[in-house]
Amino acid sequence: MKMRQEYTAIATLTVDTFMAKGIKCKIQLPGRMGNVKIHLYPMNDIWNNIQPYFKFKFDAYIGDSKFHSDEAYVIKSECKYYSKEVNECYVELQANDFFIADTVSWEIESCSSIIFWISPNDKIQVPQIINQMNDGTVEVNHCNKENFKFKLHDDIFVQFDKMYDYEKKGKGYAASPYLIAIVTGNIAITNLSDVLLKIKPMLDEFLLLISFAFRTCIVWTGFELTLGNHQHCTYYRGNCLFPDGKGRPSIRDGVVEFREFKNFMDHIYPIFKKSTYKESLKHAIYVLCPWNSQNIILEENYLILFAALEAIVLTYRRTVNREFILSKDECKSLNKAVKNTIHHEVKDKIKRGELYSKLPELNRVALRTVFDDFCKDNSIDLSSLWPVFEKSDHKPGLSDIRNKLVHGDTQEMLGFLSYAHEHLQYVLERIVCSLLNWPLERTEINSGILKREIVSVNKFLLIKEDAEKQFKT
Repeated sequence: MKMRQEYTAIATLTVDTFMAKGIKCKIQLPGRMGNVKIHLYPMNDIWNNIQPYFKFKFDAYIGDSKFHSDEAYVIKSECKYYSKEVNECYVELQANDFFIADTVSWEIESCSSIIFWISPNDKIQVPQIINQMNDGTVEVNHCNKENFKFKLHDDIFVQFDKMYDYEKKGKGYAASPYLIAIVTGNIAITNLSDVLLKIKPMLDEFLLLISFAFRTCIVWTGFELTLGNHQHCTYYRGNCLFPDGKGRPSIRDGVVEFREFKNFMDHIYPIFKKSTYKESLKHAIYVLCPWNSQNIILEENYLILFAALEAIVLTYRRTVNREFILSKDECKSLNKAVKNTIHHEVKDKIKRGELYSKLPELNRVALRTVFDDFCKDNSIDLSSLWPVFEKSDHKPGLSDIRNKLVHGDTQEMLGFLSYAHEHLQYVLERIVCSLLNWPLERTEINSGILKREIVSVNKFLLIKEDAEKQFKT
């Protein structure tokens, strides 16, 4: 991994029309993943002047190198007084969207490629053959390089590759690989803003789909490029949580096997870009691929998964106009009639008010009805999985468990909640695959594999029987 670097400089902080100059600072850069930290050592008067603010624009120069961030947030501020005349002030900033611009000697007409750093993971394996030559140099040859090249847009491509950091070890060097994504093609980049506006959204979505394929959160953490104005720019993202690279457990590689990776991405990415469900699909995948696999609270994650399911169904509701049963005029007439009945039948004013507040719910098409229609219209196969909605004498369905969790009633579900959680993940994954038109038989979430390999599925009848008993008590 790229070593952390530290620079000493003189900084300028800006907020609107306020500007503080001449502040001694140390800039601490992460490797390729992490947050940029800035340690400021202001004089007492400057420290007093910057106290009302929590966010600054940061600028510093070292020779021909420019350091800049539009979003530098205060995370620590203190002043130690040793006497009336002697004190020591300190401010620590965390900088997002931080870049370094260095002047280079060579000249290019325009930016031809951008090298993005990709968060560590063991899923995107770029095979290379490394040969050491007689003169001590190293030759790297790629295997099936085209399998790791994808189209982002009509004439913009992304190629995954490995590069190496070298560290002195004894008489030789130790090489540490890191994953990169090289964006090439007709990218028409003249400044950093172009990258963030044109390339970033496409790459974010593409990596999100890869995350889904391998059940592992994968993001870009920064990038390097050389512009036509003799500037080499290094950009540190910083404005996100960085994943730990550990994915959810899988039977093999993930939702799809690695051998299907190229076909899967080439097939689903164009569909995803045009999908009516694009935003709700993104929501679902974010939940299915947590940033840190070690900090998942089961009850909380279950609710988030179900909310993602409801978001997809809500998109369907609005697309096919299945939100409401009656028109506005019909609903208004019905409400008036029902209110009159309540007014005559219920004497207690407070109880009448509580009943009135329930009336808007009468006109919404039941979630269960819309979900059934959604699955039918999109040919979504949820066989072998825990039903999302269950009949009264066979409760709980996954929705009943969700309702209990919302109201904090979890005691009787502790024995089967983890199984239900796993089924809910599979339900959501099957929905995503169906909406992206990828066949279930080419995934590891088809009924055959799940029944053969997954305890929560092949023992489902026993688990469900026990859940019904506990739910009734």
